[in-house]
Amino acid sequence: AYRLKQAGQLASKMRFISAPWLGLLDGDVWLRLEGFAASVAYRAEALTPLQYGRVEISSARAVGSSVVGALLGSPVIGEARFAEVDGKKGLAMEKAAGRPMRRQVEIDFTGREEIKAFAEENHLRAARGVIFLPDATVDYQDPVVQEGMLELQLNDLLTGQVDRHAGNYHIDVDEEGTVRGINAFDNDGAFGTEGGFERYQTATTSFGGRAFNHTVSLPPLLLRDQAERLMAVAEADLREQLSPLLPAPEVEAAIARLRLLKAHVKQLRADGQIFDALDEQTHQQLRHAGAESSYLARDAAAQERLQQLQQMLEASGWEEPAEDDAEEP
Repeated sequence: AYRLKQAGQLASKMRFISAPWLGLLDGDVWLRLEGFAASVAYRAEALTPLQYGRVEISSARAVGSSVVGALLGSPVIGEARFAEVDGKKGLAMEKAAGRPMRRQVEIDFTGREEIKAFAEENHLRAARGVIFLPDATVDYQDPVVQEGMLELQLNDLLTGQVDRHAGNYHIDVDEEGTVRGINAFDNDGAFGTEGGFERYQTATTSFGGRAFNHTVSLPPLLLRDQAERLMAVAEADLREQLSPLLPAPEVEAAIARLRLLKAHVKQLRADGQIFDALDEQTHQQLRHAGAESSYLARDAAAQERLQQLQQMLEASGWEEPAEDDAEEP
């Protein structure tokens, strides 16, 4: 009896042992998990020649995003590499020049319940007693801003990015206030095995056990240069660049997204939505497309809500602390 207990074969306990096995067998769950285990082994083996062994998948995805940006000739995605410093292996990323779109500020909500409710309703509350306020003031009609937002959206659609928001890209502005471009960072929330854009239509997806709502679908227009650079990306080149970094299913999903994006470009051409320059007309089109199809529409609306929140705070008598007195929340 003791031996049977140790082997887990005691009849009275078999129902507890059988339950998880039944769950694994139902719907080929075991096969899906085996495939995941195999992909992890594949990734570790693929990275061994680079002497990085089992690098975290998030780092591999960040490097993959950099690779895709280079293939597209995109100026918005900085370079990311595996690196080793003082014997510690990790990820090195190019610094994103510019200013953030928002900042975090500690607020005493006592007597400001309406403001607190507005912040929570519009997802402007970062943590208990901490909210987002606008940092960089952006003119979304600026052709450079329009181009940068479209470029970022195109990159993110190809890489399957699910975590792009105003907190992980900067607006680069010179001393005279002229916008030079948009620079993204935190590019690791990408890839995965979905080869289509269905999740962008539901605006919710799961990544690493967390739910995200930071996605948009296909853009309503593109610059001619952007369309031509996308059409020039060869499937073979994309597969060759990503295969050493990502599991095979994720690489093939990226290939599938590339095909869909090329089909979308062809449709935009047929509809006359490929432009040589961006102006007020294209700005209105991007805004009209809404948050479901346009980064610009989504983030311009978010910026307006941030400005409204700041105005509500100032009307309540709140004064922003001097820069020297402000503490990082």
